[in-house]
Amino acid sequence: MTTARIVNSNDRWIDDIVKISEIGYWQFNLKSKEIKWTEQVYKIHNKSLNFKPTIKNIVNFYAQDDIIATKKLIKKNYKNRNNFIFETKITSVKKEEIYVEVECKFIVNAKETYLVGTLKNITNNTNKAHILVKESKQLEKLIDHAKIDRKSTRLNSS
Repeated sequence: MTTARIVNSNDRWIDDIVKISEIGYWQFNLKSKEIKWTEQVYKIHNKSLNFKPTIKNIVNFYAQDDIIATKKLIKKNYKNRNNFIFETKITSVKKEEIYVEVECKFIVNAKETYLVGTLKNITNNTNKAHILVKESKQLEKLIDHAKIDRKSTRLNSS
């Protein structure tokens, strides 16, 4: 019989999984406004570990509409402490568009309230989806054009 072991966060394979999956962890203290990022979040934002994440300097990565929508989501879910997920786009310092999925949860203890979550780079999947949509629209145009050509051929042969 095999006994289960508690996984230690220092285990090397956990670090490898985090790097492969491109998922980072972050936390935001709602009282002190302190923000903490794991190394993967810095990587997704293309920032060095010397960068100090604050509300003032991270809003530059996001479009104004996305910031407004995110604030609404936070307010909506804070009251009932609901978890929530959304997708947004970051514009990195290198002007690259990076699509991310953000999963959020409120953690409340006697002294502090935190909004914590994961940040996953979904750029590859999003780009593939955009390509599929574009190709699908092109295919629809070809099919519509083919139908028009067939109708005009029938009319001309009468």
